[in-house]
Amino acid sequence: MADISKINSVAIANISKLAGRTLADGDKVFGNSKPSSGGTAEVFLTNVADWGSGLGAHPTGWETLANTHIVFGSTAVTRQWTADSGGKTPSGGTGPTDGHDSTQGISGDGREGSSSDYIYTEASGYSNRNMLLRTPELDFSNALANNTLKLYFWFHIYGSNINSTAALGVAATDSSTSAADDTLGLHFTSETEGGGTIVYWDDNSDDGSSTASGVRIGGQQQTQGNGNTSTDAHWRLGYVDLNSVAGQSSVYIWFYSKTGTSFRSDVCLDDVTVIGEV
Repeated sequence: MADISKINSVAIANISKLAGRTLADGDKVFGNSKPSSGGTAEVFLTNVADWGSGLGAHPTGWETLANTHIVFGSTAVTRQWTADSGGKTPSGGTGPTDGHDSTQGISGDGREGSSSDYIYTEASGYSNRNMLLRTPELDFSNALANNTLKLYFWFHIYGSNINSTAALGVAATDSSTSAADDTLGLHFTSETEGGGTIVYWDDNSDDGSSTASGVRIGGQQQTQGNGNTSTDAHWRLGYVDLNSVAGQSSVYIWFYSKTGTSFRSDVCLDDVTVIGEV
């Protein structure tokens, strides 16, 4: 008999009773096990408490190095990310008003916090530079491959010269020095290709009601910033499904950004989190 995944158009995963009997996890319906209802939520990477301040500043275990880490192929990093202690970036016409309000969490909105720090790509005097930011080593060996393992982050991408095709990308490898390592299959293969698919808020609704997706976020996203506090300037949420690396004991997540053709191309990150079930 062929496998049966639905009964009267209802997926087995959503059927809780059969002939009046409540189904338990693992019970079979016509030879098919009722899928588990899921495990216990686990935070694999907590919100960054303090980015610090200055070129190359980062929390313990994170790295942003020039001329060392590989972005794709044999292309090396040419500029470090910069941490901001809160407020606007130095240049007008680019960057946020302040860091993201971390009390909002991943289900909140993009409001700015007061003197809340963040990390960004300082583009003044550094056009067309490749920048990489790497998380600490993460252990997903106990993570369930049930599509719950996800990376969440808040971003602010405002400026008239934001890189149109490679403002932000995310990769995951088991190498601490290369975002191009192909072992896990979520590596960068070029400036615009490879890495994880980012699903991200793409308008000023500030509630996630409209999203776009792709392996890169390209071009200006927010329509205001650097002093403006309306929803047009608020941070936006992005996430990447890490289901394919669930079960791996050594994973590094990489954030790639290439600056644009002028100083008005600061790309900013805040409140990076990885959550899944075990």
